[in-house]
Formats: sequence, C-alpha cells, structure tokens
Amino acid sequence: MDITNAKINSADQNLKIFDLTDNIKDRKYHLYLLELNGSAIFTNSDQTSSLISIDGSFLVNNKQITELEGFHVESNFQLNLESDKKVQFLMGSSGKINFTNTESDVSNSTNLIPLSSYKVDKPWGFENWYTDNLEKPLYALKRIHMEKGFQSSLQSHEFKSETNFVIEGEALVLFGLEAPKDTGEEIIIEKLDKKIYSPYSGWSNKVNELHRVIAHTSYDAIEISTPELDDVIRWADDSNRSSGRIDTEHNI
Repeated sequence: MDITNAKINSADQNLKIFDLTDNIKDRKYHLYLLELNGSAIFTNSDQTSSLISIDGSFLVNNKQITELEGFHVESNFQLNLESDKKVQFLMGSSGKINFTNTESDVSNSTNLIPLSSYKVDKPWGFENWYTDNLEKPLYALKRIHMEKGFQSSLQSHEFKSETNFVIEGEALVLFGLEAPKDTGEEIIIEKLDKKIYSPYSGWSNKVNELHRVIAHTSYDAIEISTPELDDVIRWADDSNRSSGRIDTEHNI
C-alpha cells in the first residue's frame, strides 16, 4: 500500500503537515511529514513521539539538529521550531498528534531525548534503531540503508506492520501476497507485485504480507513500525539467514 500525503491542520502558517499513514486501517502508529519555513509552535500530544530531520538544519527549543539527527519528545511538551529557510522533518508516534495545540506549562530542552545511535549491521547495509533507548516503546523508528545491487530477505511478519518513507535513492519493492501458513511452501516470486519508490514516496506492509526490498540504487529510508523488531520470517535470503533475530548483526 502506498503512503498518503493527506494534509492536516497546524497552529501556524509557517508549518505544513502531511499525514503519511492516513490510509492505514486500525493503525497502531502515525508518521507525519512536516515542512517548516520560519518559526512555529505546537505541543506534543499525550504520548512520546520521535522527530528526525531529513532535509536541512533547524532549531528545536534552541537546540540545533541537522539531517538525520533528532529527538524523542515527551508527552504534552511544547516544541518551539525555528528555521531560516524551508526544512523538512518526520515525526512518528503511537497515537495521533494534534498540531493545533499550543498549550503547555513547560518549554525547555530537558524533555528532548536524543535518538539512539544503536546500529545493526546487515549483509546489504545497515539499520539505525532510533527508538532503542526508549523503555518499552509502542512504536519503532529506524533508518534503513541498503547498497545498490543488494536486496533484503523475502520476508513476512506475524505481528509487525511497517511503513517506509524513502529519503534518498530508489527502492524496488515486491509486495502484495499473503504469506502461506506452511513455512516450507515454495514462494513464486514472480507472482508478487513490483513498484519503484523514489525520495518522498513510500509504502506500508501489512501483517503476514510477503515483501522484499531491492536497492534499485543505494537508498535510505525511514521506517516506522510496531515494536516487534525480531519478528521476521525469512522465506528466501541471499545470505541464508534464518528467521528471527540474527545475533551477529548486533555484535553479540
């Protein structure tokens, strides 16, 4: 399923907001694209969220962030944003954020938690698990980098659902069939749908949906998902990896 670009209201004309996951039924996470040009204020909703810059640098409560930097934002916390040109960033959370709310009792940097620097090495590239430093998060946010000429496992998830937003390069995605109940059943890859995603486009995968990502060029994407990061059934893999967590990728 392709992501959406459903525009939603904000408290400030300097801030444009797009709900990228608006078309997911019974969604368990939210992902927003924000475009800031000037100054803006809003208050995070009643759950922790995560913010990451994808184009440009700007100030968040007088703390500067550059591309692929960001913070976790605690609940009911007011954000003061400033930029001298148009910048773009993503915000992910488990629940809906009301960007028209500006009420808050506090406004300082102590409620901004830096994103985790935890890195997972993959045969095809790497992942940065940004929410690894949160205690029992209800969502997971990570960066995926894949080198040209490589591909992920042909995989499915029993519990995890996910959305990917490409920020650089192009990804060829195979998708669209439900995984069989018998893990020994052969998958005919040619029966899967195919689509290339370029920057500022993306896709969502449902629970039990077969999918594979191929690096059409080297690419980077931001993924938000439910928190079951070790929930991977590998139907085919170029490195013959088994299903589930691969401890050697975590330097364990």
